[in-house]
Amino acid sequence: MVFGGLPINLSRGLGNVDTLIEETEREIGVPVTTSVSAQMKAFRMLGSKKVGVCQPYDASHGPRHLKYIENFGLTPTGCLGADAKFIELGKIPSEKAFDPGRAVKAARPDTDTLYYSCPHWAVIDAIEPLERELGVTVMTALQAITWEAFRRCGIEGRIPGYGRLLREF
Repeated sequence: MVFGGLPINLSRGLGNVDTLIEETEREIGVPVTTSVSAQMKAFRMLGSKKVGVCQPYDASHGPRHLKYIENFGLTPTGCLGADAKFIELGKIPSEKAFDPGRAVKAARPDTDTLYYSCPHWAVIDAIEPLERELGVTVMTALQAITWEAFRRCGIEGRIPGYGRLLREF
């Protein structure tokens, strides 16, 4: 089981996430994770240090996303959005995912990881091409959640074509 929603996961405090997982596992008897713990594990596994955030919303959401990166113990290098409203996420053309990643990397060449923060934004087709083009790791929230859910269920296989996280770990 995955508790989704980074804001919801953090509503009880980052320090309480492990307790939430443990208590729920005891109660329901199946492996449990959260979107926040999955993303934190993925960043650690990838060796991420300097992270540029790509998010689907307008610039007013930037400070919140940058704060998440700081809470994860990483250095934010910038945040750009696609200027969409939540209800429009399914309408964002997949090629639009490339623009914020390219712009963040161009503005801050020291960025080692591009983080696509919203699992509802369809960006999977941009992961591998951006990694090749920009020489960075690309990690998406949905990718991290899927990776961690597989691992918690004992599925260790690698999946090529969808970025370093699924290909190498």
